[in-house]
Amino acid sequence: ENDFIGSPAAVRFHDATYLFYEGGPRGGVGMARVDDGGATRLSDRPIVSASGVEQLFWRDVTEVGAPYAVVADDILRVYFTARGVEGSDAIVDDVAAPADANDSIGLVASVDGKQFLHYPSGPVLARVTNLRTYLGEREASVRLLPAGAEITFVSADASGKSVSGLARSSR
Repeated sequence: ENDFIGSPAAVRFHDATYLFYEGGPRGGVGMARVDDGGATRLSDRPIVSASGVEQLFWRDVTEVGAPYAVVADDILRVYFTARGVEGSDAIVDDVAAPADANDSIGLVASVDGKQFLHYPSGPVLARVTNLRTYLGEREASVRLLPAGAEITFVSADASGKSVSGLARSSR
């Protein structure tokens, strides 16, 4: 973890408390079990890594971090920020314009706290248009409500300006 731990997120799941954290900086998401003696790391390997999140619509991932954990319907869900390219390249005047890397929010889930499955098609919240001045979404906070999910996040542009965002989905 290169002497760096950040962005802690704790959650109760199956009568235990788990701590998710950014190891690196932005080098992946680690997991530890919390008990009276402190926190014990459950693996030397991250549960989410750059190479692990590259999928059909998410490629060239270079950074992973900022976990946020929530339990719903007896499923442990860990949202995270990853920096990479999603979607396809744009065509401008019949010339391919490669998509830029940006931050997006991804998801892994587990029913047992041991094996985590990735959301099957890439990020759960991402802007997929080829906007050169947009740096993406990061640092999610998620509420799962009866009407659907709410994700608050930080959004940034190339000028360095960051703003808060809110996305909602219905069930």
